[in-house]
Amino acid sequence: MKWISKMARMAIVVVFLFNFVSCGKGITEMMSAPKTQDQAGLIASCTTKAQAVALSESAGIKFRMINEKRQIVEFYGISPEDLARKLPKSKLRENKVYKEKIIALGDFGAQSVGDYPFYGAHTPKYRNESSGRYFSHLGQIDAVMPHGE
Repeated sequence: MKWISKMARMAIVVVFLFNFVSCGKGITEMMSAPKTQDQAGLIASCTTKAQAVALSESAGIKFRMINEKRQIVEFYGISPEDLARKLPKSKLRENKVYKEKIIALGDFGAQSVGDYPFYGAHTPKYRNESSGRYFSHLGQIDAVMPHGE
């Protein structure tokens, strides 16, 4: 009898730890971008986070909220046909993961004409040429190459 009660206590502790470690996100929600093409999923537009949560819980799949404001979600573990049937109003695209570096830090940048304020994705004369500073999201998918490579 004591063995069963220990197992029940362990189960409660494990459930509590999963809720604590998930930091407010559901267990079905992923936060990191895919690193290889076999980890990539299907990107659906015009899908709210509530729809993604409901679909992930009902179908047993995972999702990643790419942009909540623009309603862009990536789903993992579901075929394009099934996802199109469950989300008929969404536009679906397969995510592509590139192996090559998109930006080499040494070669990236443009000089601004004059000393005007910063108005866009370019490097004025008075700022350094670090693209990681302005495009920090590229570091998540290893798209930024350090100097000298």
